[in-house]
Amino acid sequence: MDLDQVLDEVRADDDGKRDLLLDRDALMLRHGRLTFPHADEHGCPDGLAPTSWANTQVCQRLNIPASYFKRCPAELQDEQFNYWIDHVARTATRTRRRPSGGCCGPRTTRCGAC
Repeated sequence: MDLDQVLDEVRADDDGKRDLLLDRDALMLRHGRLTFPHADEHGCPDGLAPTSWANTQVCQRLNIPASYFKRCPAELQDEQFNYWIDHVARTATRTRRRPSGGCCGPRTTRCGAC
């Protein structure tokens, strides 16, 4: 295999893949596809179909057993994902603040946000 063939294979493998930084609150699973605001502007008006690897990563992040999630019908996967991503977002927001009401500790300079 020469360099041109390798380059063609890499380009073919890369077609259709997207790297986007999205706000967690903007993500939603609908009919097994990740949807987000302005998806059509990114060339995916119907959302993105997560790969098996991506689903496993999401399950780990949301503490959903991946083997359970993969066996669920699409409607239940949607419900589970949407519930837990919202739950994780609310829990993370609550736990970022210290009991004193601020996010900065007593030995740090105040950040201005607390």
